[in-house]
Amino acid sequence: TPIGDLCSLLLYSLSVSSAFDDTENNEDLLLGMFGSLYESANRLFAMTQLGSATSSNQVAVCSIRQRLLSCALVIISKFEKLSDKRTRERSIKYNEIRIGLTNLAVNALQSLQCVQGGSPEAEAINDAFKPSKFSYDFACKGENGDSTFQLLRTSISLLSQLSPTSHDYSNYQSHSYGVDFTSCFKQRNALQQLQYHLSAASSVSSLTYQAVHGGTASQSVALIHSNTVDIVKLIMTLLQTLVDSGSSTVSTLLLLAESGCFRSLIDNQLLKATSVAWAPKSGMVDDSASLIVKRHRGYNAPVQTHLSGSRPTSQKDLVHEIWLVVVNTYASLLRSIRQQSSTHEKVDEQIVSQLAPMSKIVFDFVCTYERGLFSCFAALFNEVHAQGNLSNKGGKTSFSSSIQSSSFAFTSNLLQECEAVSFLFAELCTGNTRA
Repeated sequence: TPIGDLCSLLLYSLSVSSAFDDTENNEDLLLGMFGSLYESANRLFAMTQLGSATSSNQVAVCSIRQRLLSCALVIISKFEKLSDKRTRERSIKYNEIRIGLTNLAVNALQSLQCVQGGSPEAEAINDAFKPSKFSYDFACKGENGDSTFQLLRTSISLLSQLSPTSHDYSNYQSHSYGVDFTSCFKQRNALQQLQYHLSAASSVSSLTYQAVHGGTASQSVALIHSNTVDIVKLIMTLLQTLVDSGSSTVSTLLLLAESGCFRSLIDNQLLKATSVAWAPKSGMVDDSASLIVKRHRGYNAPVQTHLSGSRPTSQKDLVHEIWLVVVNTYASLLRSIRQQSSTHEKVDEQIVSQLAPMSKIVFDFVCTYERGLFSCFAALFNEVHAQGNLSNKGGKTSFSSSIQSSSFAFTSNLLQECEAVSFLFAELCTGNTRA
């Protein structure tokens, strides 16, 4: 469509570095571009709202929305690189535009639904009085694949870029933005939408994980797994950012707890299905040595390349990276609770009473994933025995040689996990949490 072509041209133009040469030191010009983009996006979102678009033009509608939100990502990235000492008027205008775009990104999430396998019958399941939604699945290929799936990715990425961070609250305008952002999230039920898409992606990836982790997945299964894990990581990272910002904006922390996000992470299907795979089996070291050597913690099984004479190459386990994000999220939650409790201790007892039960959620997480948390330290010890046993037999696995590690096989992924878990335990032992 002509509008779609114009959006594509705009995105391409903004993506070219020279497009911002004239705005290098001109915040007003860049802010004007940002405002014009939001006004156009707001109109086009209204023109393409659910009920006005047929299934035949779903691709065009989602493509237009995705490109507009991508343009916003580019401009925000450029604007944030400019001086952070903005005038009050510029800060107010910039924050107003960001809240407007937050609303559009949540609007996009609300318009999407996951249909596994692209089944056309899924639409009939919905309540007849509810508007239809744009359907996506996880089998699209590349960045230019299914427009609805790309709209999902871009919407979550934009929300991450728009989210307030813990270091943003240097002045009143920054704090005010955090409050407004949380209010927008609450009014639009954004967290419920994020949990829906997180659950859909986690459910599918939990089914594909074993094949990918074991190196037996077909190309199509590997593609679906990659797409689902990408969505899970984007949402988990967004939640971690919001938890961090909760140390400065208590309303954000309370909204996260009210929505049940922390409980849903504990019950996440992907984490429950995969954390067991990283924990060594109980028993003697010799019983688990073979398993540990074949699959270093935090890596998938080696994949043999088609080049003659080449060794199997190890690949990082993307789900393991998500696990680290979740562990860090609960550690950040404890820190945010402690800071907000200290701030409101003698000011608002009601808020303090609302914050108190949140610490118990962290203990529930630790109890649920106790084996996975503690086994990362045991893996350091078991790796030493595994290599020692193999060296006594004169053997050396190709997988061991495909991962850069110390003589003790302390891989970077394993050390990062030990750091994250140690940080969580340190927060558990700080302040009143011990009580």
